[in-house]
Amino acid sequence: MDYQNLKVNNKPLFSEQKTVWNKKPFDYTLDVHDGEVVEIVADIRRHHWTYKEIKELFHFNPLMFLSVFILAFFFSYQIVQYLAQYKILKHHSRIDIVFLVAFVILLFIPMSQISKETKDMRENRMLATFPTLIVNNTFNTNYTKQFENWFNDRFRGRDKLLHVYTKVEKANSIIKSDKGSYDQKTHWTFDQWQISHKPLSMQKDKEILSALQNLQKFLKENNIEFYVFVTPEKLDLYKNFDSLHKSDFWRQAESSINISTIDFLKKNATFPIIYPLEALQKASAENLVYFKTEHHWTEWGAYQGYAELIKEIQKKYPNIKIANEDEFDIFYNNKIRGDWGRGFGIGESFYLLNLGSGNINEKEVLDTPYKYYTPKTPAELKITDKKGYKTKHYKNKNSNNNLKVLITGTSMNENLMQFLPYSFHELIYYRLNSVIDVKVEDVYKLLKRYKKEILAFKPDVFILSIAAGNLPSLVNLTKE
Repeated sequence: MDYQNLKVNNKPLFSEQKTVWNKKPFDYTLDVHDGEVVEIVADIRRHHWTYKEIKELFHFNPLMFLSVFILAFFFSYQIVQYLAQYKILKHHSRIDIVFLVAFVILLFIPMSQISKETKDMRENRMLATFPTLIVNNTFNTNYTKQFENWFNDRFRGRDKLLHVYTKVEKANSIIKSDKGSYDQKTHWTFDQWQISHKPLSMQKDKEILSALQNLQKFLKENNIEFYVFVTPEKLDLYKNFDSLHKSDFWRQAESSINISTIDFLKKNATFPIIYPLEALQKASAENLVYFKTEHHWTEWGAYQGYAELIKEIQKKYPNIKIANEDEFDIFYNNKIRGDWGRGFGIGESFYLLNLGSGNINEKEVLDTPYKYYTPKTPAELKITDKKGYKTKHYKNKNSNNNLKVLITGTSMNENLMQFLPYSFHELIYYRLNSVIDVKVEDVYKLLKRYKKEILAFKPDVFILSIAAGNLPSLVNLTKE
């Protein structure tokens, strides 16, 4: 539809004609009070299509059209000739001919509607683009393969076919419980809350932003720089396993975990928000950035997030360094080390499925070596794990700066602590969740629990490091 002279409460929303349709909506938000009357006036008419719009709508490509036309001509000629022989020479019945014609027509259904999307949010990847026949003044020798990839990503009914494939895979190899899902073929495990995740409401987004702004105000009053570091969830990285792992039952997840909330915060916050999804996607081509049988990221994944965080802090403190890998002894182990205790095991997500000891072959399940780091020159470390407190206090005598950092958050920080203390002179880490004798309602009440400690330590930098799935709990940060 074409909208002209659209006004809300006599306020013009745009000066020119606006074209609106289901894939290109026009959004306008207005805060109203109970009982308030909103007057909307608009001139609306059916949209008049231009040639350019029709070309874009149907993804018209002259070269592709010519190629399909020529191929269709020769194909049709051969079909007609074959049908004539089929009836006259071989004396087959009309029902056989009808069946053959119907079969041939069905072959054209996949190409009857080509998707124009550039990214598949369910698979969390960019779709193949339409190839160019001439590249650098010569014929593109990979044209046919690239065309095949483009068609395979966009043919009509692809989503339904994937859905059927998922059902078959699930029936053959997937074990599910209310805690998560486990693929017996690949040994990948996903927590159920991630698979069934729903995006947060706009009201919730605003509440989270308000809580963060209140915390920023407190820190600013005490001359403390504020950074928010959001760790992507495992499902955000590993939705699409077609090429490597041949199993994708977790495609049923509707969206990335709270990605809309992260975008909202980035757009409206006045403090840095670091979300290292792209860095992790790139690093995942070299090594696993999340454990297969646990929701935590690997130390290799945590190193990528650590580097992105320090790059942001370097904008304010340029002398801070990112610890090089050669400062660590690197080793590989098939077992999982992701949480507070730093012990190796089979993985929390797998353990929570409660499959029973008779169904577990640990050596078979733990079929992948993970990259681990041990600092060659460890920082001085004091650990406290008692009623109301779960802290790690690092002092790095080899630091090239005098900065003091306080970081707080949840379990994704445990592998981050393999690296972060080596960029600062002193660092204190306060764990928010899984702390002895802390009431459920007080878990994320940061200032209620640690305000005195923050003021006593007087950090230069404060980092709130939280997993994307924990964002809703931040509304409690400054509550008493």
